[in-house]
Amino acid sequence: MFTGAETEQRGYPGSQASRYATQINNQTIITRWDDRSVRRVALKRSQYFDRTDSDLVNNIIENLVAAKAVFGTPAFDDLIDPSIRRAIALQVVREESANLVARLIGQFELWSQQTYEGRPISAAVGIRPTAKSTSGLRLLSNLRTSYGTVVASGLESFLAMNGKGKLVSRVSVKSAPADGIQAPLRFAALANWSKRSRVGIALTRNGEILIFRNQSLVFAKRRGAWRHFPHQAIVSRAGLNNTFSGELIQAVLATCLDVSFSKTGGGIAVVSRKQSREFESQLIVAEGDVLSADEDKPNFLRALVNGRRFQDLDRWLRMDLAAIDGSLVLNRDGSIYTIGAILKIKPGS
Repeated sequence: MFTGAETEQRGYPGSQASRYATQINNQTIITRWDDRSVRRVALKRSQYFDRTDSDLVNNIIENLVAAKAVFGTPAFDDLIDPSIRRAIALQVVREESANLVARLIGQFELWSQQTYEGRPISAAVGIRPTAKSTSGLRLLSNLRTSYGTVVASGLESFLAMNGKGKLVSRVSVKSAPADGIQAPLRFAALANWSKRSRVGIALTRNGEILIFRNQSLVFAKRRGAWRHFPHQAIVSRAGLNNTFSGELIQAVLATCLDVSFSKTGGGIAVVSRKQSREFESQLIVAEGDVLSADEDKPNFLRALVNGRRFQDLDRWLRMDLAAIDGSLVLNRDGSIYTIGAILKIKPGS
């Protein structure tokens, strides 16, 4: 769930015994299993953790501790996925609605392995905790039917329910601005809808599950594993010592999300002022690929960029530029050095 993290088992002293996971610095979370155990397991990574990360780990362990009686048996392993679903639900809604959201995630996981008339299923549900339901119908029980599978695809529309699971409305998705959201462009409408206490959950035809809150992608299940997206922690780590501006890192992070969830892929490098001269002198990018070169490709791309910095470009254009085969290289101020270039690197590096 925490990309790049590793576990380290040592005799860390216990702290805050009321919690099963405690963040002791930006890059370390200490976990415990019970009060008697001296051994603590540390979760470490170079990318920053934030408080929501430690809360998530704490909730997962807390759910598993409730099943300690079957620890060490196959039955315990079967409880891990439901525990993760409930921990994720607790991160995005209040406790009284957590079981409902966990069941909804479970329904989406089931759908991700199924097809409807030969096509993979896509769907989305929005949660408005305090909304009133005029119909009084329970949404989940209807989603489990054949007709409930196709009434809201997730891209053009989605169903909304309240915190008690009652159907509120069907929401038609309209085009939405990408400004202010920390989510893939293709889900801008659902991300924009998911503000304040609202939560959006989407299932794509690729079998991915995305969860939005506060206009941000907070969780995604991809290739069978859950990932957590603490955007502010990522920006804080990347902008360490003010090497790069937060505005630039926000733009790079947003474009990484866009190319990843649009399945085009992309590579972005940001070169610091200290390293830029060495970068140029070693001809890591061929002279003809530099954006200022008088060649067909640089001339065309330079006309599209029109002198603007990366963070000042439209997000759709940024996504298209990053998707071009090769790497997109930026200077520390966001000015573009090259687009779609093959980088010269040492073999095996």
